[in-house]
Amino acid sequence: MKQPTLLALLFLAMCWTNIIWSQTKIAIQQIDQLIKNAIELREAHDYQSALEIAEQAKKLAEEKTYVKGLGDALVQMGRCCKATFEYDLAIDCYKEALTARKSINDYCGVAGVYTNLSSIVEDLDEALIFAKRAIFSGEKKTCDGLFAYYNNLAKVYAEMGQIEMAISTNRVSLKWFPQLRDTVERIKISYELASNYHNLGERENALIEADSAFYFLSQITLYDSLLIGQMHEMRGVIRMAAEQNEGALEDFERAKKIYDKFPQAKAHQANINFNMGVLYEHQGDRKKAQKAYEECLAYADEDSDLYRAVEALVQLMITEQEKKQRARWLSYALAGLLALAIAAIILVLLVLKKERKNELLRAEASQLKHDIVKNDLQAIDNHLSIALDQTSNTLSIYKKILQLRGNIRKLLTKIGYPEYGEFGPKHLKAFVKEMHAKACEVALMEVDNHSYLDEVDDVELSKNLRTQLEAIITELFTNIRKYAQCQQATIEFSVNDNGLHIEIEDDGQGYDHLKVKANGLKHIQARLKNIKGRFKIHTSPGNGTRTKITIPEFPENHSNP
Repeated sequence: MKQPTLLALLFLAMCWTNIIWSQTKIAIQQIDQLIKNAIELREAHDYQSALEIAEQAKKLAEEKTYVKGLGDALVQMGRCCKATFEYDLAIDCYKEALTARKSINDYCGVAGVYTNLSSIVEDLDEALIFAKRAIFSGEKKTCDGLFAYYNNLAKVYAEMGQIEMAISTNRVSLKWFPQLRDTVERIKISYELASNYHNLGERENALIEADSAFYFLSQITLYDSLLIGQMHEMRGVIRMAAEQNEGALEDFERAKKIYDKFPQAKAHQANINFNMGVLYEHQGDRKKAQKAYEECLAYADEDSDLYRAVEALVQLMITEQEKKQRARWLSYALAGLLALAIAAIILVLLVLKKERKNELLRAEASQLKHDIVKNDLQAIDNHLSIALDQTSNTLSIYKKILQLRGNIRKLLTKIGYPEYGEFGPKHLKAFVKEMHAKACEVALMEVDNHSYLDEVDDVELSKNLRTQLEAIITELFTNIRKYAQCQQATIEFSVNDNGLHIEIEDDGQGYDHLKVKANGLKHIQARLKNIKGRFKIHTSPGNGTRTKITIPEFPENHSNP
């Protein structure tokens, strides 16, 4: 009976142990899943939810005495606190995680915790100690994380201002990369090397390492992460120092788009906008520079030196802009006054020019009246002389006196007394008859009229055209009376498609027109120019004279009275 009882007890113990182990295994899987969920939430930047899940994993791990899970949960809690800038809580979590991982001889885990501690403690000497302990702990198990640990040590040296030591440590970490093949960590070390070379002023090496970081970035799928934004920002700063302004602006713009998705990147945004403002000022684009500085103020901490400096700079730019605006308006006002002055001068000159033109026209009209009156008076004088020679014929004298009275009435009208009669006929056919009578009167002989205008429209002539033609015809028949010594003279008017034509001919003694330079011909030419006409003289000694006058634009430009 004892043996069966012992076997039964042994069986029950085994069943109980199996049940306990199964429950423990389930609890461990649950803890690991919680930690995995916390990591995913943290990487999605939902730090509060990630912290709550990690705390659940911590409590469950403490209940089940799952030390590894406890250490992992504490590490995730520390990272969440670090991301939300609760550094004191993060340090406490990391120190508890150290205790847990050391208890199970998890040297790689211990090294990772030291790395996290070195990144958040304010004392750089203490940070250096933690970074070196991470390397020491990692070397005990030849941990693949040595690459990251050395890189972290380099960061600490860089923060301490020991740039050459930082570069040297970065170079040591590179020898672990072939074993690790962690591309993200390789990107980080190239980023750090580029930043360190930049701080040393070695622009060429800095750009080489920056390009190396982007090369490794192209080998993995990593989009819109803070690391990529920092890489673009860093390369932009290097390019800016190397005076590659266009490339720097491109990198800054890309970094801005990435940082827009991360609320915790405000300090980066402030720095980027400040650098962009400097670049725009260098390019002479003050408007874009001011906008960049104002965006810098929107992101910068109001208590920071950067905020105060940029605020003063923006205020200075606004003041300068207002001064330039006032100067611009002043220049516009001066330009307007100058334009008004120039316009006034031009207006005065135009008025003076018009007045001068009017004076010339008045002088010309006066001269024309003078010539007409002179010719009419000469005709009157000639008729009086004839009348005195014919004293025996009373009827003839009476007729001459009547004719002279009519001529005097016309003369008074021409010199400014319109009540004595109208200034000659206005229409073409009546004007031709008047000019035939004028020709006979001036030449003191019967002048043949060869004009045939029955089939021509009787158009109205302008006063200017009538005045100029009468003066021209009077001048020509005065010359016939004085110099031609002719027996016969003719006048002819005709109209065709080429304009108005006037032809005056006599059978007198003629002359050599190339040698004779008479003022009368100059006056005729000037009057024809006034009415856009032209004339030709055909004459030679002993062969009489024929003068042809043409008005091409008749009657279009001369039909208005």
